Amino acid sequence: MEDLFMVSGPRIESKEVYPLDFLFLIVFLSTLSGDTSWYEIEDYAEEYEEVLKSRYETLTIVGVRCLPARCRRPA
Repeated sequence: MEDLFMVSGPRIESKEVYPLDFLFLIVFLSTLSGDTSWYEIEDYAEEYEEVLKSRYETLTIVGVRCLPARCRRPA
């Protein structure tokens, strides 16, 4: 799983709307729900946007999120 967080994002920083690991979370959860196309994943993200943001914030607060530059562990 750690290797997943080492994926670099070749995106233009000023145009980023969501962090790359948040997008991975959306894709992971939507595919677990049976979505198989980008259109279904987009629909999933729109339908559950507030829940996804809440879960992402929770994961960030407890230190589960691991960034390429640093990896934080819960205290």
